[in-house]
Amino acid sequence: MKNKKTNDLIIKFVFGIILVISLFLIISGLTEKEDKVIVNNDEVLETGLIVDPSNIRMVVGDEQQITATVTPSNATYKNLNWEVGNTNIVSIDNGKVKALSPGTTYVKITTEKQKIGRVVNVIVTEQEKLIKEIIVNEPNIEMYVGDTKKIEYKIDPSDATNRKISYNIDNKEVVGFDRDGNIVGIKEGKAVVTLSSSNDIKATINITVKNKEIPVTSVTLSPNSLQLEVNAEKTIVAKVKPNNATNKEITWTSSNTKIATVNDGKVKGLSEGSTTIIAKTNNGKTATAKVSVGSPTKNKTAIFFGDSITQGSGNTWANIIGRDYDLASSINAGKSGAFISQRSNESLWITAIAKKYSSQKFDYVILHGGINDASAGVELGTYTKSD
Repeated sequence: MKNKKTNDLIIKFVFGIILVISLFLIISGLTEKEDKVIVNNDEVLETGLIVDPSNIRMVVGDEQQITATVTPSNATYKNLNWEVGNTNIVSIDNGKVKALSPGTTYVKITTEKQKIGRVVNVIVTEQEKLIKEIIVNEPNIEMYVGDTKKIEYKIDPSDATNRKISYNIDNKEVVGFDRDGNIVGIKEGKAVVTLSSSNDIKATINITVKNKEIPVTSVTLSPNSLQLEVNAEKTIVAKVKPNNATNKEITWTSSNTKIATVNDGKVKGLSEGSTTIIAKTNNGKTATAKVSVGSPTKNKTAIFFGDSITQGSGNTWANIIGRDYDLASSINAGKSGAFISQRSNESLWITAIAKKYSSQKFDYVILHGGINDASAGVELGTYTKSD
């Protein structure tokens, strides 16, 4: 009896252990099955990252959005990490980039789980200041064939962002450019050079090209001395060498304009005295002519015809006239008491006097008294040495 009870207890104990183990295995199996469903059904890992744009060029103050898309579209983790290489150049806020200062940097985007990364390069430039005006130093240029000239100009404002200026020539047969950017005179003529900015601001330079100058080597005057009476005019001619000199222009001056003046070589006597006429070329060559101005009768010779002109003792009219008019010499051929207007044969006397002095030269023949009356409207005839 005792052994039977002992066996029953052993059987129940073993059965209980088996039951406990079975329950443990059943519970463990159910739990493991539930964990595998969460992993396989809820978590989808990211496999790629699409970013647009991949490069950005901005101006200080501008903003631009970067679009970043995680693939696949049902990925479990879609959060992104945004990182800026230089926060002094740009800032980033949920993909929106703001340009802060000029420079080059990048924006790096990384996925949350798989750490897939993309980089966007960013270049920031200064806010553009446009050119308002181009100011050329010489709007009109004269040059010779073969000469070069540098184009000089200023732009306003002086700190404009894009300072590049382009050139255009309307007549390339007259003007061209050398390798240093200087204008070159090609042949005689005219051309216009137009300067233009990127925002279409323009300025022009008018260029005149001349043939190479042949300078004056000397200048001479003819005559180089001149005697003038007061109020009389005579012309001095200037001749330059070589004959093919480019500029033959002469500037005329008088050393004493109270004595005589000169205008384009024409000299006019104003008062008695002496002066010097100066002719000067554009390159400084000079020539001079001496000019003496006197009265019309000074140092001249005269012969007097008439009746009363001889009357008087010592101070005859002929002597008075000779003294007052500074005559060098005078001959009194008058006939005292001859009333020529009343004596028809006096013309024979005039002929005889004229023949007597035919071998001499006189600057003046002075008729006086009745001879004027006799000659009024009357032809006295023509006298020659052969008469």
